[in-house]
Amino acid sequence: MDFKAWVVVVCLMGAGSTCPVVAWTPRVLVYSSDMPGFAQGLAELLANHTEGVEFLTLDQPSELSSLLAMPDVMCVILPVTTGTELRTLVDPLYTYFQNGGALIGFQGCCETKQVGRLATEVFPVFGNSTGSPVMKDAGPVNEYVRDQPLEGFQDIPEAFDLVGQFFSYSGDATRQQVDPQPAEGLKMVLFRESNTKAPLVVAYETPKGSRSLCLTGCFVKSKETERNYYGRLLQDPVFISLINDALAWTAQGATRSSSYESNYADLIRSEKGRLQSLLASADKAEKRSKDQRLLFLSVTWILGIAAIAALAYLGFWRQERVPGAAS
Repeated sequence: MDFKAWVVVVCLMGAGSTCPVVAWTPRVLVYSSDMPGFAQGLAELLANHTEGVEFLTLDQPSELSSLLAMPDVMCVILPVTTGTELRTLVDPLYTYFQNGGALIGFQGCCETKQVGRLATEVFPVFGNSTGSPVMKDAGPVNEYVRDQPLEGFQDIPEAFDLVGQFFSYSGDATRQQVDPQPAEGLKMVLFRESNTKAPLVVAYETPKGSRSLCLTGCFVKSKETERNYYGRLLQDPVFISLINDALAWTAQGATRSSSYESNYADLIRSEKGRLQSLLASADKAEKRSKDQRLLFLSVTWILGIAAIAALAYLGFWRQERVPGAAS
């Protein structure tokens, strides 16, 4: 392999992270180990309403943990109803969020006993108690009423019902509702439960720009025969609007992804220029190497011919001078 080809291979293989060759495409990770069908349905729903974004569904904790480090992760959605699904992911998700990530979580993300600081510093619901739904003809629902307005959620009705079996909230020793606040940042309750006033939709933004949104009452099941089957939630037009608005709002604050995206075009131009400079240097080095080889061969040939001539001359001269040599 010549020197020029070697440089290209090294740049494309050994420095792939600094030699972008594909266009930037933000990615949304949707994870659930207990209900992968729910994650898949949610990803398909969002993909139908979102352009220029790749949605990837995952059901293995190790897969999610490894992908969280990728710079193209725009948002992570966790449609989990129990905190046990996240026990091994608390630290990776916390780190991702603290570094400017965006997260959307369901009820399992706000159970303090199960997920620790995810429920206090990422989704600050501080959930330690559960409330019961309202039983209606269609099945168990939670009744939502608007509390704090937030730009981007204006298309949601002032009051509505969504499928759900339980909702999480923070209570004191007597199970009376309390409203603890995170140590920093801004916590906003967008919708509350109509009777207890417990938070059902909680939005949170850190001083660094990280954003999360938690749905505390969308407790669903995987069996189609259940009255709170997740398929009913995915077909609800209000939920569709709510989850799309949630993705748009959280992603707008994802400083980790958006900062990389904003610099991506400049990075490509810079690396293309650097690659062209490397190739030009390689051309010069290759030409210089060829010239040096040619010079070396030429000198070798000249010296060889001179040596042969000298030996021949000396041999002939010696033969003429040595006494007794043939006449």
